[in-house]
Amino acid sequence: MKEEIKKLIGIEGIEDGYGNNLSINYKDSWLHKIVIPFTFLLCLIDLSLLKEMVLNIFPEIFIKGLYFVLILIFNLGEFVYSNFTCITFVLLLLAFLIAFLGYSGIFYKDIFYKHDIVLRNGKVKSWNFISAWKRLVYIFWLLLTDFYILYYFSIISVNSNSSTISLLQYNKIFFFIYCINLFIFFLEKIFTITIPERYGDLKADEVIACERYFYFNRYSILLKHSGEEHEDESYNNKTSYIYYIIKDNYVDISKFLFVKIKRIKIKADNEKINHIISEVYISENLDEVKYKFEESIK
Repeated sequence: MKEEIKKLIGIEGIEDGYGNNLSINYKDSWLHKIVIPFTFLLCLIDLSLLKEMVLNIFPEIFIKGLYFVLILIFNLGEFVYSNFTCITFVLLLLAFLIAFLGYSGIFYKDIFYKHDIVLRNGKVKSWNFISAWKRLVYIFWLLLTDFYILYYFSIISVNSNSSTISLLQYNKIFFFIYCINLFIFFLEKIFTITIPERYGDLKADEVIACERYFYFNRYSILLKHSGEEHEDESYNNKTSYIYYIIKDNYVDISKFLFVKIKRIKIKADNEKINHIISEVYISENLDEVKYKFEESIK
């Protein structure tokens, strides 16, 4: 039962006593992929027959528990949608404030920014304003789609006659938005595939640029080592290697990369410098990447 509850709300990872390996992935939860779409279909039919089936099939304790959950959703929905304009304004204000603090660089000052914390499993807990901004936008989208479907279902299930919800007259708009959301979800499941990020499009100049521009980078440089320059007699060039450990800031699960870049100084072209990625090693465990880094610079 415990595992089913985790899958229902999208809890992932292995519990180690401290909760360091646990995270919530709502987009892959049963609630988002199965329960909400099924509830949406129920909202389109006459529930009188369904209520009779539920009363005859399920035990009384289950029915009381379900009714209790529906009452909670109804009360929370009344508060949210009767103050929807105010909540929308607050979310937009927070999103604007977070974007301003991040892109202006103020977020990374010591008064706001908390430095990365290395966890026992080798992952790093870090602060990222882009992730916070995306979560606020997603919360607003959930209020327009998934949560409204649950709220509407709670109303027609408990037969509430509340007169405080003026937003109900606009339920067609919300249902239309959810239909679009469901259609996009359907297309995504048919036409898309998910494979691990291999960073095949990673460019050497993109890594090196992280040293100059900090606030707008996808990657953060954790360690760097520059090797000695030596003559390449076959091409009459000077070559050296630069070693990096970088962290991908855009993914929810920490990804660390060991990147080995070959630096070529071309004598025949006024000592023009080219950078070529020679090796990339990827892991979610920082210790593994550090070991690879230390072995390479010996």
